[in-house]
Amino acid sequence: MLINHIFETVTSKVSHKVAFKSLRINLGHIGSRRINLGHIGSCRINLGHIGSRRINLDHIGSRRINLGHIGSGRINLGHMGSRRINLGHIGSCRITLGHIESRRINLGHIGSGRINLGHIGSRRINLGHIGSRRINLGHIGSGRINLGHIGSCRINLGHIWSRRINLGHIGSCRITLGHIGSRRINLGHIGSRRINLGHIGLCRIKLGHIGSRQIILKSRRIIFGLHL
Repeated sequence: MLINHIFETVTSKVSHKVAFKSLRINLGHIGSRRINLGHIGSCRINLGHIGSRRINLDHIGSRRINLGHIGSGRINLGHMGSRRINLGHIGSCRITLGHIESRRINLGHIGSGRINLGHIGSRRINLGHIGSRRINLGHIGSGRINLGHIGSCRINLGHIWSRRINLGHIGSCRITLGHIGSRRINLGHIGSRRINLGHIGLCRIKLGHIGSRQIILKSRRIIFGLHL
């Protein structure tokens, strides 16, 4: 009965908000045009192997959200108070995670056109092995930010108050870290054309093994380990 009710809800043409209070919601192998799960208070939400055009999960107070192997046009996860968000192996055009208060955010192996993580109060953000055109992490108060093995055209980390920022093995055209109040920034093995670190109040900056054309740094203390 519960599975039939959920299936009829998500495949309905009429857009309406659903108030689920269930221990587990599993929507697997769904070929639908639009899936709307709004205002859900659930322990676990699993959306696996979904071929959908638009997925909207907003205002969710859940412990774990898992969206794996999704071929969707747009994924919107906004205003979530969740402990863990996992978006793995997603082939999507746009991924938006806005106003998220989560402990861990994992976006791994994503082939997306645009990734936007804005206004996030999270302890750990992990963006690994991303083939994306634009990555925007703005206004983030996080404990750890890890951007590893990224092949992107533009990476923008602006107005970040973080304890540790790690950008390793990045092949990018432009990297901008502006107005950052952080304790440690590590940019290692970067093949980039322009690196701009402006208006930074930092304790330590380490740039190792960088093949770059232009580097602009304005900080009190700079430790260079460069092989230019």
